[in-house]
Amino acid sequence: APSPARPPAARPAAPRAPRARAPPPEDAPAHGAAGEEDEAGREEEPQPVCPEACIFDRSVHGSVEDNLAYMQRNHSFFVPDPEYVVDLPLLVTTLNRIVKERHACLCCLRLFRTASACQSHMVDKSHRKLQYDSSGALALADELRECYDFTPSYAAVAHHEERRRRRRTEPEQGAEGVQDGATAPDADEEAEASESEDDGGDEDDEV
Repeated sequence: APSPARPPAARPAAPRAPRARAPPPEDAPAHGAAGEEDEAGREEEPQPVCPEACIFDRSVHGSVEDNLAYMQRNHSFFVPDPEYVVDLPLLVTTLNRIVKERHACLCCLRLFRTASACQSHMVDKSHRKLQYDSSGALALADELRECYDFTPSYAAVAHHEERRRRRRTEPEQGAEGVQDGATAPDADEEAEASESEDDGGDEDDEV
């Protein structure tokens, strides 16, 4: 008798290719030196941090004044409290270093993996400005302490407080003056009393 046909042997399953990991998002917060690489794994080219370099892109201008005019025109950026700035080039350089080396947003202080990611965040969120804390001081006051001198403002505040104190005490002094005037003899009364004394003296002489 013919032997029964054997079933065809099952083919071994093809091995699965390893699942590729998605690269981390470019705007994820930084966690060390690995943050210097972009999402393609290439190291990001350093951006200039000189005072003539724009904080929010790679453009470089002829002077710090030209740079500030460009940032004001294209990024609506203004230097806060300009009347107290004592070193403008150092101020712009420091802000460049915060963004391009520390990768920190000037407004919310959030950290990013790359300078480009930080700049994109500030443009998208309209964070191209310096933030103030609840006390009215700059959030980056420690980093910018050599760029500003607020000493004149202290004198102005003291002068303002002195004027307020004087305005508060002047009504009290005026009230005291009215009270004193009510008890003091009137000038006309003093003159009449003096005349009556003179008349009385003449009568005594005549007697």
